[in-house]
Amino acid sequence: MHRHGHPLRGRSRLYLRRKSRPPVALQFRCAPVLRGLDCSLSGSQCVAGPLSAGCALDRCETPSGRTCLSNRAAHCAPPFLIGEDCGALDATCISHDGGATCQGHGAPCVVPRCDGQTLMACLGSHEARHPCGADETCQPAGQGITQAHCGIANECDPNTHFDLCQNGVLSYCRRGRRETLDCRALGLAGCQGTPASGCVTALADGGNSPPLTDAFLP
Repeated sequence: MHRHGHPLRGRSRLYLRRKSRPPVALQFRCAPVLRGLDCSLSGSQCVAGPLSAGCALDRCETPSGRTCLSNRAAHCAPPFLIGEDCGALDATCISHDGGATCQGHGAPCVVPRCDGQTLMACLGSHEARHPCGADETCQPAGQGITQAHCGIANECDPNTHFDLCQNGVLSYCRRGRRETLDCRALGLAGCQGTPASGCVTALADGGNSPPLTDAFLP
């Protein structure tokens, strides 16, 4: 999925909304509530279980390894079906030894590229067409940009940027633009930086996490 949303904690990087939206994940239940995680923005839905609630492809009951399920490459960690909807990515789910992956419908590829305002993503070593949004342009790889992507600017690389938290203010890269978010002003305890960046409800380190140079982007 694209990493386009505001940096709420978690790898999904979904938008922080100030108004009601479709069902969102908050406090082990799903409801259209203020400041929730809008699962629809990532093409998923809110799933609530007895111990947690989160965004997932669907609900499931039986644990399973990653496999192809109705053209979705996913695994079940009850109650969450976690993975990718290949059909929504211009791809087909391909099973292989030990798992499954989405493979693009296009020509063989090694890295993504731009074709006008369409991002030619590279999924399963085959191209998949991902038209950029109305407010985006396809940003080709170049100085400071490791891979082509759809974005609103080329100020930073969303694939490699390290988020930094200082005094409750999170600095992050959203769709190629450097932005900040004052988590305390939103009524939250503070924030933490990469590798698990986002606003948090409780602080384990005082809220001034330094960037970690050997960490993966959340």
